[in-house]
Amino acid sequence: DLFDYNDNLTNVIFPASVDEIGYYAFEGCSKLAQVTMSDSVMWIGDHAFVDCPALKGVTLPQGVQSIGDHAFGYVYNEYGDPVKVKDFTITGYTYSAAENYAINNGFKFVSIGAKQEFDVYNYYNTARIKKYNWRDAEVEIPYEIDGYTITQIGSGAFCDSPNLTSVTLPAS
Repeated sequence: DLFDYNDNLTNVIFPASVDEIGYYAFEGCSKLAQVTMSDSVMWIGDHAFVDCPALKGVTLPQGVQSIGDHAFGYVYNEYGDPVKVKDFTITGYTYSAAENYAINNGFKFVSIGAKQEFDVYNYYNTARIKKYNWRDAEVEIPYEIDGYTITQIGSGAFCDSPNLTSVTLPAS
């Protein structure tokens, strides 16, 4: 609540040291028109930028994995209910949380490129799959990615893959 309802704030730049933006963090900042995030931001809480009428769009980095309800593109009506901002635009990577948020909320989405198919974590010179980023019905997990042998699949790696019907694992 440090910045909520700040009528002087027009621009926010998140440095690499920030990896999450809390619930209601910038709620009601009426003049906030620009938000710049580093690739380190992974989580954006519910209503983080709700009721910021000067904010007409946002560019989300590839690292964002979770975007809460009404985080962007909503203002409160006279009854205190969030309503969509007309023509709000989400810019980000195809097959990302940014695209999912835009689709799920009916916002315009502008792609700046495709996100890597798998998010991986270097784990003692092997790799753990953190997230699968495509909407395909079938996926074949490679033996290695970026020179690292895949040895683990993380919890929830396929949780946002509603079309997925088949996973093929590599022979070891």
